[in-house]
Amino acid sequence: MQSLRYYDWVFSNRDRVKEILHNEDIDVKKEPKIILIAKSFSDTLKKSVKYVKPRVDLFEYKYLESSKTGERGLWLNPIPIEEPEVPPEPLPTIEDHIGYITNEKVREICKELVNKLKEMSDDIIVKPTKYYISVFFKGKRLSVIEPKRSYFYVYLTKESEWTDQTRVEKEGDFDEIFKKIESFFRELGGKPSSNFQ
Repeated sequence: MQSLRYYDWVFSNRDRVKEILHNEDIDVKKEPKIILIAKSFSDTLKKSVKYVKPRVDLFEYKYLESSKTGERGLWLNPIPIEEPEVPPEPLPTIEDHIGYITNEKVREICKELVNKLKEMSDDIIVKPTKYYISVFFKGKRLSVIEPKRSYFYVYLTKESEWTDQTRVEKEGDFDEIFKKIESFFRELGGKPSSNFQ
């Protein structure tokens, strides 16, 4: 915190610093640096400085003496500073995936398919992943919906293998793939909700 107070003063008074030091090599357009030198730094400080802007450089020193010549001096050891972790990109939502489809009719068909799958049973979970919409039944992946610009693919999966791929771009394709998913769902022991039609 003390170094940041110094930084603030120097940053605001770069012209004065140049004048005080009578040093023409100081470029007042550049930002000052923060360099901390100590015998040692705590792990907490080493981890924390990666989040500080402006950047902080750390050096730990040792006082050394040559056993042969008796010469003495300071040795500065630069401490590596980790880059701050970049937060992961948020996953697209189901709506984002459906919205990726530019063909309005196909987008509506995809939306209808997702809604019908959700209504079919409380044991069916529809959730987005990075590239597609996954449909799970009792913890196992039942199907995947992969949106494209003017159509979408629906894949059925059995024991982690793709068993069927259907390209959906019109109403008739919807009826065909929904029958396949429903049949597969029943084959796996699924029972549609009583209010499902």
